[in-house]
Order: sequence, then C-alpha cells, then structure tokens
Amino acid sequence: KYYNYPQLWLCLIAPAGDGKSPAMSEIFEPIRERDKSFDHDYSLDLESWEREGKKQQEPRRKRYSCDDSTPEVRDRLLFQTGGSVSIKVDEIKTLIGNIGRYTKSGELSRLLSIYSNDSYSVDRVGSPSLHIARPVLSILGGIQDDIIVPVFGNPDFQGCGFLPRWIWIWNENPDYPPRNGLRLSPDIMGKWREFVGYFDGIDTVTNLGLTKQAEAIYTKFFNRLQALKRDSGAGYEREVYAKAQINAERWGLVLHILKSYQDHLNNDFPSDNLGADTMGAAIRHMEAYFIPTALKVAERLQNAPRYDLANITRAQAIRALASVYPELCRADLARAIGKDPSYITKILNHK
Repeated sequence: KYYNYPQLWLCLIAPAGDGKSPAMSEIFEPIRERDKSFDHDYSLDLESWEREGKKQQEPRRKRYSCDDSTPEVRDRLLFQTGGSVSIKVDEIKTLIGNIGRYTKSGELSRLLSIYSNDSYSVDRVGSPSLHIARPVLSILGGIQDDIIVPVFGNPDFQGCGFLPRWIWIWNENPDYPPRNGLRLSPDIMGKWREFVGYFDGIDTVTNLGLTKQAEAIYTKFFNRLQALKRDSGAGYEREVYAKAQINAERWGLVLHILKSYQDHLNNDFPSDNLGADTMGAAIRHMEAYFIPTALKVAERLQNAPRYDLANITRAQAIRALASVYPELCRADLARAIGKDPSYITKILNHK
C-alpha cells in the first residue's frame, strides 16, 4: 500500500513566440492574487508575533505558488506552507540551471526524492533546521524546442530517472495567425476564478481510493507497461514506462479534482473514490499522448550530437552557447572571445 498525490511536473515545449508564457501567466493570475493576499496576512501575523516577544508558535504561512526555483526559496516555502507549493517558471532552463549550480549539494537527488514525496530535512550553517514532511511540489514551465538538448541533455540526468518524471506537452506544429484583436473571453476567466476560489475554500485533506472497476482498469494498464518494460530492456524507454505507471494515477487524481468541481456545480456529493471513467480517461491520455511524447523527447536527446568536452572546437562551443542562451547578443559573445561579430554570425549561419 502506498500514497500518491496530484503532483505533476509539466514542461511545455514550443518555439519562441508561440505564447507559452502569456498562457501560463493568465492561468496563474487568480492564484497569484490569492498568494498576494496570503502574503499580506502573513506579514501582519509575523509583526504581531514579533511584537509579542515571539512567545507563541511562529505563524504558519499560506502560499500556493512561487516563481523562484532556487532550492533555498523552495525549501523554505515547503516548510512554511506545511509541505505543498507549485513552481511556475516561464523558462524551465532556469530551474534546470539551478540543478547544475547546486550539484555538489545533492540538488538532483533532492528533487528525485521530492517527486516521490519523501520527507527530508535541511540543515544550513547559520539557519534553523527545516523538516519537510511528505512534500508535494508541482512544477510548470516552458522551453523552446531547439534547446531541449542543451538544457536536458546533461549527462547527470541520464539513468537516474529524472527526465522520465516529467510530463511533456509538445506543440510540434505551431500556427502563427495574423493579429485579429480577439481576446480570451472574460466569461472563461471568470469561471476559472470561480474554480480556483472553490478549492481555496477547502481546508480538509481527503484520502481517495480506487473503485474496483478503476482498480481493474489500472491493473491492466500497469501490466501492459510491465510487458513493455521487459521488451524495451534497460535505458530511458523503460524508465518512461515505469514513471508513466505513477503519473497515470496522478493524472487521474487531477481529473477527479476537475470532476469534483462539476459535481459541486450539479449539487452532487463528490465521491471519495476515483471511478472507472476517470481512471480510464487518465490512462487513455497517457497512452495516446503523454507516453508517445515522452518517447519523442527521449529520441531527440538520444540522437543529439555528443561532444568530447576535452576536444570541443570553438565553433561547437559557440553554437552550444547560442542554443542554450538565444537571448545572448552576438556582439557581446564576440567581445567575450575577442572576435568580430561577423565571425560569430559566420559560425552560426554555417550549415
């Protein structure tokens, strides 16, 4: 017996200018509004607590999200909120870059444990120890399709199960319609705010089970993936199937939450069990889209050129830098290596 949580690591893949950031910001806006109100209340409570000599227990902070992906901020918020928060970053490479910066501190291992909701403690010199019990950390971020390899191709990510933990949403055929003045309907955003407000008012924790029919559906799915794991042998593909067995339940929990709101609108009593229809829908989504997309990402990473870092050429290094940091000015790059901007342009335009 084990517990699972509606925790997802979502990465949106699309070219630059495809509207990833505006869409995520719009979705998070009502959540940000609530966080702003929570921060105001927390500041007042903290001032009162300090004014009274810190005699009572330190006020507990309430926060749903943050856009700072550094480990220090993440750990502090998970501790203050009781172990649950979501990170939204416009560019996922910022979060991934932090893993590289904190490699010696075991940041990658910590994230792997957080995905599994394992409790952990943080001990830093000059700071109180923090114990985070059963953390639930959801992540949403975007990445341009042409920098998947530089960002996620880190050899440290291979073979540890980090990449298969992600759910990938890849817009492979972007459409760039002309400006038409259309705007998202206020009615849609109004309903979204009502949705967020409904769950904001729920303070109780509910433990869900699977109905017998849902359990049977999930068991068949689990066993199909077991067979695929045996046939695929060792490597990334097998890890994708293994994590899909976990993510299917988590996706099912998310769908159940959506359904519970519809039940609320219909004045129906929400079920304490995840039903067959919901579990079946989650598995169809996994098999029809999420697993194939994860395998496409795996193919992109595995077919990428590998450089011998001991013998990498200047041209290869320049292309890699320009790929990871597309916002980097060519003139600045040229100045950094003592070359003319035309030299950088020639290398980047070379096929």
